[in-house]
Amino acid sequence: MSKTILTDKQKEKFRDKVKEQVEKTGLTRINNRSCESEADYFAGAMVVMTTFNEMFCGADDSNAMDIVPPMWFIGPVTGRSLKDNWG
Repeated sequence: MSKTILTDKQKEKFRDKVKEQVEKTGLTRINNRSCESEADYFAGAMVVMTTFNEMFCGADDSNAMDIVPPMWFIGPVTGRSLKDNWG
């Protein structure tokens, strides 16, 4: 399968849109008490983001996470919730 390489601007636009949607949906799920594990929720989103980054942006194992917002893994590791207004 040949890779379709997106421009940095397209990658940034995709990342921003997905970040907004994942956090909005996550916050709704948390507030509705339908999110059993915030860490699992973000882990699933990160898998999709890194896969997209590898398939369409030309990333490899060394930089596949550069598309993932840092608070998606720092927050759960440090015990912070999306409800803590990550900014």
